[in-house]
Amino acid sequence: MASPDAAQAAHFLKKPDPPREGPVNIAYLIQAHTAPAQLRRLVELLSHPNAGIFIHVDAKADAAPFDSLRALGVHFCTGADRVAVHWGDYSQLEASFSLMRAALAAPQRYDRLVLLSGMDLPLRSAEALQTFFAANPDREFINLVPIPSVEANKSEERLTARWFPPTLIGKIQRRLLRHGLLRAQRDYRPAFADLRPFGGSQWWALTRDCCETLLSEVAARPALVRFIRGISCADETLIQTLVGNSRFASKVARALTFTCWRPGAASPDVLGPKDVDALLAHPWHPEGSAYGDGPILFARKFDESTSEASVERLRPSGLPGPLGLV
Repeated sequence: MASPDAAQAAHFLKKPDPPREGPVNIAYLIQAHTAPAQLRRLVELLSHPNAGIFIHVDAKADAAPFDSLRALGVHFCTGADRVAVHWGDYSQLEASFSLMRAALAAPQRYDRLVLLSGMDLPLRSAEALQTFFAANPDREFINLVPIPSVEANKSEERLTARWFPPTLIGKIQRRLLRHGLLRAQRDYRPAFADLRPFGGSQWWALTRDCCETLLSEVAARPALVRFIRGISCADETLIQTLVGNSRFASKVARALTFTCWRPGAASPDVLGPKDVDALLAHPWHPEGSAYGDGPILFARKFDESTSEASVERLRPSGLPGPLGLV
């Protein structure tokens, strides 16, 4: 299929942002836990004079195989900012917040923060990504829908069903539940207070202003955070709810990452070179999906067995230029 035409671009940007004058500084925030060779390929494709790369390596993983990336100028979360991450757990958000704080505190002022997985690859050159974000300086690229949403598979049970972390406390809570000493369902409304709940997906590309506001809101709403710690897939709810109830909501556009989920699958498909070819030919989320249409700039997930051949399709000399959105 052909690449998006001018009509699609016009539909996406109904109210275009004024293009940013001068270069845009981008912080790529990467959550990784495995596959250091694949992560190196991702870092090399993202490297740019106006980009910073911040990496959080799961504290459960050995960091030594990733140390060679320091030579590429990346910044690693260390000490208390490096956490043990578990699927579906609030620790996913803790890792994201560690990366966010590191980028916002850096000597270089970053205008845009982009959260990626270490299993991602970009579908545009680093220069084209700079051009895209400079052309859309105020857009908040994040998937979100009000909960409940049948279309997006975001039921109210995501908020009411109790989630048990894979820790000693979680094991104790499970026993209490089995003995009838703990309720399986909870009322989320007191914790959310004035906030309408939203859900979405983990990966986003947000402005600096939005990220600074998010961290302030998280600090100012301890009751909400305590509640969110007890739900499944907190990384698909907390940030989405805060953005959806903020002044940034009017600037929200669909997230830029493509993921292939099969019905009933526990994890997304691993992508390969043929998938890259298809995405390069048509880098656009279709209309009619739960989160709306919009451009695809990144894809996940790849692994060390599929990324090497895929990257050959994505070398800077062969990557297409920026999408015609402005």
